[in-house]
Amino acid sequence: MFSSKHALVVAGGQWQVPLINFLQKRGYKVTVADPFDSSPGVMVADAHVKADVRDYAGILSAVAGQKFDLITTDQSDIAVETVAALAQHFGVKAMDPDVIRKFTNKYESRQFAGKIGMPVPAYGIAHSLAEVQQQIERLGLPVILKPVDAQSSRGIFMINEQNHSALAEMVAQTFKESRADHILVEQFFVGTELTVEGICSGGKHKTLAVSEKRHFRTGIASDLIYPAHIPGQVWQQIVELNDKYVEESGLEFGITHAEYLYNRDSGEICLVEIACRGGGTLISSHITNWVAGVNVYDMHVSNLEGGVTDVRAIQCLKRSAVLHFFEFPNGTVKKISGLDAIRVIDGVAMIKLDFTEGSVIKAANDDRSRQGFVIVLADDPGELKHKLDQIIDLLKVEIGV
Repeated sequence: MFSSKHALVVAGGQWQVPLINFLQKRGYKVTVADPFDSSPGVMVADAHVKADVRDYAGILSAVAGQKFDLITTDQSDIAVETVAALAQHFGVKAMDPDVIRKFTNKYESRQFAGKIGMPVPAYGIAHSLAEVQQQIERLGLPVILKPVDAQSSRGIFMINEQNHSALAEMVAQTFKESRADHILVEQFFVGTELTVEGICSGGKHKTLAVSEKRHFRTGIASDLIYPAHIPGQVWQQIVELNDKYVEESGLEFGITHAEYLYNRDSGEICLVEIACRGGGTLISSHITNWVAGVNVYDMHVSNLEGGVTDVRAIQCLKRSAVLHFFEFPNGTVKKISGLDAIRVIDGVAMIKLDFTEGSVIKAANDDRSRQGFVIVLADDPGELKHKLDQIIDLLKVEIGV
């Protein structure tokens, strides 16, 4: 059926598919800009522009003469600035480039947080290995190395007494994952990591859901459990801090995803990072909607179409969900069983393994290289635990050498 509405989605990875599908159901013909012909989003889109998501000039050249009613992305930091520039060029609803750098650059985010009194770990920047060593002397071990403009935990390392001898190698890898000429060095803050999902409209922000994150290793999550099990006053403080950052940043609209650390002994809270896009691995498309009881994409696309949502009036639920990542022993996958039985369990929103029989698998070294995941939805924590235990029991992966 012919559609008179056209949308451009920048990035065509698997996490973009729900947004593309949503736009199509809303009556849009969707063009996807992505460097690969076989990306999942490209396969479901109506048209494809083959270009890197950061290549503003290349995308603009490829779509010259076309008209778009909206331009957007989700669950991808690296596409946000491209979307803003393209939207401004085409005269459709756009985020302010000066504002979004407070969300896409971790150093600028730290600076802005300090200006508005938001708690962040002690930090500094470094342009070289020598400057990293100077920052370590100033901050003391352990420290965290981070690219200022990467995503999916790429290039993040904790440096302590045990691995300090490998500092040069880790610094080189952190620089490799960044397009900037500097990296972030920050003091290690001990605490429970909390992820926070929200929506902004008309310059106002509503925090919708908070999860408690668990890890395989530093920087690599194993589980996001909703809602976070934290005291009510801590929950309220997180919400107030999160809403404050977004509203004082000047962001006019958009989905948000943030991470905070909470030290249960001292009661201290600090901001880890905040983004003006939805949480990856289908958080914004599958999890937030269930947990909070609101349709995030519906509000976001309505904003892109020129509407304004009264986000302050949203009444959020606190239903249970888990994003659980799998990790099996290193080796060759001989046999996989249990997937069909898992898929028919009520509340399993998605299960995906990033390997097949015959694949050689190993432990993840960043969020993008994890072996697979399952999203489970439930009415309460007890039901959630029961379903996840059932899934873990059913899924069998036989590993050989």
